[in-house]
Amino acid sequence: MNTKDPEVILPNGQREIASHYYPLIGPYSSKDPKVLEYHFLLMKAAGITGIIIDWYGAKGTNGDIDSLLTNSNAIIEALEQHNLKFAIMMEDQFAGSIEDSKDNVAYVKDNYFNRANYARDEEGKPFLMVFGPQTFETEAEWNEILFNTGEPVTFLTLNYQSADAGTAASGEFSWVYQKKDEICVYANQNSIKNFYTNKAPTLDHTGGSVYPGFHDFYAEGYGNPNKTLFYIDYENGGVFNNLIEMAKEHQDEIDFLQVVTWNDWGEGTMIEPSVERQFDSLVALASLTNGSTDVALYQSILDLHALLTNNGDVTEIENLRNQIDAAVNA
Repeated sequence: MNTKDPEVILPNGQREIASHYYPLIGPYSSKDPKVLEYHFLLMKAAGITGIIIDWYGAKGTNGDIDSLLTNSNAIIEALEQHNLKFAIMMEDQFAGSIEDSKDNVAYVKDNYFNRANYARDEEGKPFLMVFGPQTFETEAEWNEILFNTGEPVTFLTLNYQSADAGTAASGEFSWVYQKKDEICVYANQNSIKNFYTNKAPTLDHTGGSVYPGFHDFYAEGYGNPNKTLFYIDYENGGVFNNLIEMAKEHQDEIDFLQVVTWNDWGEGTMIEPSVERQFDSLVALASLTNGSTDVALYQSILDLHALLTNNGDVTEIENLRNQIDAAVNA
């Protein structure tokens, strides 16, 4: 963001980044193989079975589209070797035209749908999502865009927005939400519960969500006090735990569950280990995913990343990697 420069080293030794929180491994590139191994081992240990990539496309108006595509593809290449699935969530807000979105869908078809680890529904149709829609909001537009998928897809929009895609939509997924004037820290969860109770039963496919809180850095990062979206306190893990229990209670209405999010540091929704929260969120997931509650296992994955980053002893690295692989694949 505009006001922060990660090349600046603060007195505490941390880099200056646009977040209220700090990654346990420090700032990183999402195409770094060492980072990807660290992330995917943590996910597997926590019982996460795949990821949804917030995908900006191959064509669009945002200036960093090329680097985002490079990083997305690096992530996708690394996923397969770790036996994790993935799906694409498109961002139509940066499409310069309907032709951009059509070309982006064609790119997904040609480069992702043909992969064995692309996530599909019970009928074998690939999941495809849009964070919105925000630009194209008619059934005719989405029928035209999705014509390029090459096969029937299960197309999902944000909650309560499937009408914007009409019959092209197959369902919806829930997301973090809070009104700016809400006082009760748990009031935002009522919207999730209402979605599960009232909307989900009417949909063919439903994505649920659990998240630890929301504390964005937009006001500070852009020097604009009006940029803040809203705030949901972490409550020492209380928000996360409540939403996990809610998801378990309504599991019959949910096809899949998103952990929102793995590493959106700018919005403070990350569950990736941080200096402030350590491995707490990963441990909390265990009641939902049957993942590990063993902090020592998560620490060993952090230790492996440190050894790789610091060019540690090859034998020590391989021994530790083998121990971790045995634990997460047990």
